[in-house]
Amino acid sequence: MLAAREAHRERADVEIVVFPQVGIFFEEGVVDLLDEALSLGGDLIGGIDPCEIDRDPVRHLDAVFALAEKHQVGIDIHLHEEAASGCSRSTSSRGGCAHSECRDA
Repeated sequence: MLAAREAHRERADVEIVVFPQVGIFFEEGVVDLLDEALSLGGDLIGGIDPCEIDRDPVRHLDAVFALAEKHQVGIDIHLHEEAASGCSRSTSSRGGCAHSECRDA
């Protein structure tokens, strides 16, 4: 991707989003992989459905914002979660999702 971006820089503006397609905490080591990809030249850090996939929106978003701050990059979060789940509207002050689907996972 980096080589393609460079080769076509006169024809297109390309931004590389370092994106956790199946969440950040679903499997171990993803934060380290995201960190490495940003170190190699990613332009933005992504996030996806922090309640439905990772079951912990506070932890998910804390990781995204920490990586963005560390690498001084923008953020691109994709949210597909239903508003009815409560995840897109409220989180517990103690951390994590306020909805029972997430708390009980």
